Amino acid sequence: MGDRAERPSPPPEVEAPSEAPSPEEPTPEPAEPEEPAEPAPPTTVTPFSPGNRDVGVINGVDCQNPQTQSDMNFCAGETYKVADDDLNRIYQQVLNQLPQSDRPSLIEAQEAWLAYRDTNCDFEASLFEGGSIQPLMYYSCLERMTDERIEVLQP
Repeated sequence: MGDRAERPSPPPEVEAPSEAPSPEEPTPEPAEPEEPAEPAPPTTVTPFSPGNRDVGVINGVDCQNPQTQSDMNFCAGETYKVADDDLNRIYQQVLNQLPQSDRPSLIEAQEAWLAYRDTNCDFEASLFEGGSIQPLMYYSCLERMTDERIEVLQP
């Protein structure tokens, strides 16, 4: 999934989705679903509920009650690391349960999502550029979007 300190390489060019038909155009009939080549294995992804992260005291900083902006920034980074670990665990579980033929699609989607998340959070944090709260906003965005991705990946 990638090292946290290193940005993922940009995904290959992704074709933009086609536009939705205008109201005047008839909507095409959906194609008949094809039978899957391999049956999907039973789902046993470990459930996760965002917001259950208690990183406690790390390097002498009580992250349940940070006292300074520096402490808040540090704790936000540590909490994001736990969220990223949760995402990596769930992603691997989902990936391992997919038929081999479906795995490249999930890998490509995850790489594209990671690039989007990082770029989006860079933007959100840039609104606070030069302020001491900028790292907190960046890590909070990363954690929020990571939690959203976890919810998408869980069945």
